[in-house]
Amino acid sequence: MCTESRNQSEIAKELCCLGPDLVRQVVRFMAPLHDQFDLTPAQSFLLTHLYQHGPATAGTIAEWMGITSGPVTNLTARFVRRGLLERRPDVADKRISWFALTESGRLFAQRFIAANEDLWKGVIAAMDARLVAQAMPLLKDLSAILAGLTDAATS
Repeated sequence: MCTESRNQSEIAKELCCLGPDLVRQVVRFMAPLHDQFDLTPAQSFLLTHLYQHGPATAGTIAEWMGITSGPVTNLTARFVRRGLLERRPDVADKRISWFALTESGRLFAQRFIAANEDLWKGVIAAMDARLVAQAMPLLKDLSAILAGLTDAATS
């Protein structure tokens, strides 16, 4: 933990600039891939998450994405129209819908994920081995810390 308040303030100022810029750069970097697959960043997240975790309810999807169920309806409807996702009513509670990738959706997700991995291989190739070795643990730790702080704030 960073305990010196001066260091925390300086780091916080840097992160206030770096955070939005990093998000912008990742979105720009991935834009050609999203265009190639006709996906928005939110749709690519949903596609990948459903592929990795399996069927989910609208409520679970909203929780994964940190959004309300309204936008989930729009995201899932587009995938249903494209034949990538199927909507099934819950057996016990007809008010709840489950969303699962169709076979076409699974194949599409596999192609997208493979292309995404290829894209990131270019980033890794541009980094030296020392930086790669440092970056992955740091990014995983940062993700876990942010998730913990976010979960604590929303509970």
